[in-house]
Amino acid sequence: MPYKIIWEPEGVVFKWSGKCTYEENLNANGKIYGDKRFSTIYYQIGDFLEADTSGFTKNNVKVIAKLEIESKHMEQAYVGCSYNHQFTIH
Repeated sequence: MPYKIIWEPEGVVFKWSGKCTYEENLNANGKIYGDKRFSTIYYQIGDFLEADTSGFTKNNVKVIAKLEIESKHMEQAYVGCSYNHQFTIH
């Protein structure tokens, strides 16, 4: 599993490493959406600094962003260093 889910008192952090796929990202998000703590968190951080996201397409990122936008009760931030994925989602 290339990620860890770290629950904090007011939020959640996804720590990714190695090869990260679109399907794994959806699966990871599904794990927090189904958790009883999900409705009480204020933030979600996706840490992709040690991840290889080269398999993600622009469409993959748009689908993930649309799902995340629907979680209006929390702020979200994503951190990474891949120059291949400089997408702006509107």
